[in-house]
Amino acid sequence: MGSERDNYETLLNLKIPFSQPPFSFLFAIHTDALNLPPLYQPFKGSHLDNWPRYVETTLPVASHTPTYYALDCEMVQMDDLSKQVGRVSLVNALGEVVIDLIVRPDGYVKDSLYRWSGLTKADVLKSPYRLKDVQREMLSIVKASDFIIGHSVHYDLHALQLKHPLVVDTAAVYFELGRNGNPPALRYLSKDLLNKTIQQGSHSSVEDAKITLELMKLKF
Repeated sequence: MGSERDNYETLLNLKIPFSQPPFSFLFAIHTDALNLPPLYQPFKGSHLDNWPRYVETTLPVASHTPTYYALDCEMVQMDDLSKQVGRVSLVNALGEVVIDLIVRPDGYVKDSLYRWSGLTKADVLKSPYRLKDVQREMLSIVKASDFIIGHSVHYDLHALQLKHPLVVDTAAVYFELGRNGNPPALRYLSKDLLNKTIQQGSHSSVEDAKITLELMKLKF
């Protein structure tokens, strides 16, 4: 396992041969700080209409040292059966938690999905944080020159309505370990590659983010 800087340089030079969505866009190579490759271009669908509402990470000041973060979100189900963010966790390159917020969704929460999210309706409804607060926190920490790492991380980015150019998805990195044309579940990768058992009950976005970070370091 290399240093934080060595790991960043490795990620910067990745060339992963995925050609079909959703994996073709998950490895955006940072070649020009003023002309970052578009992350969401391969996506087709009605959600494109929502792009104007998305926020975008910004270029850092000259003194910023590029780094990487691992992201994971837990979701809750709304009355219209859509899903919104219920909890957001971000850990830095050292595995330290820099964001861990429970989020109050917009609208009526039909099901907190406690079995998976570990959240109750009361948890999210009493939270003082809204999506815009999470976005503000993310933008204050993560810059466009940093990598965001996650497992099927594009779902989290869409849920956060966040555009970011440098993404590494462990679901794509370890895709060959999946079955029936599907990427492997994070809990299986954790058990098989790290000998760590996770997600025995409800999920923890902090735990999942840390495991994702370990999987990235193991691979690169």
